[in-house]
Parts: sequence; structure tokens; C-alpha cells
Amino acid sequence: QAALMELKKTQKQIQAKLSDEELENFVSSQRDWHKFKNSDCLNVGLNPLICLESRTKERVQHLKDYLKGINQG
Repeated sequence: QAALMELKKTQKQIQAKLSDEELENFVSSQRDWHKFKNSDCLNVGLNPLICLESRTKERVQHLKDYLKGINQG
């Protein structure tokens, strides 16, 4: 749950910095990632909830790294 809240917070921070075209691409990529995450976690042999939490934390870190790049450039 905490990872999902952090994901939403980070997404909003990124969205506030993007142009309309970039925002459209970002939303599309997030949608694709969400589909991948759900499919992957249902098919790995691990507890799906643990997998979803782990994948979400990984995505948050990737997005925070992306946000750093936006802020620096």
C-alpha cells in the first residue's frame, strides 16, 4: 500500500513537469507498465502480492531517477 501511494505521488510530480506530448507518452508508458506488472506477477510462482509490491517499489525508484534527470536538465 505504501509503495502504491509513493508511486502515485511520484507520478504527479513528474506529470507536473511534462509538456502535453510528453505527458501523453508518460501516461501511456505507465499504463503499459501496469499491464506488464500485473501479468508478470500472476505468472511468476511467487506470492502475487509480494511481487506486486516489489515491482511497484522498483518502478518508484526508476521514476524518481527519471524525475532527478528532469530537475537537472
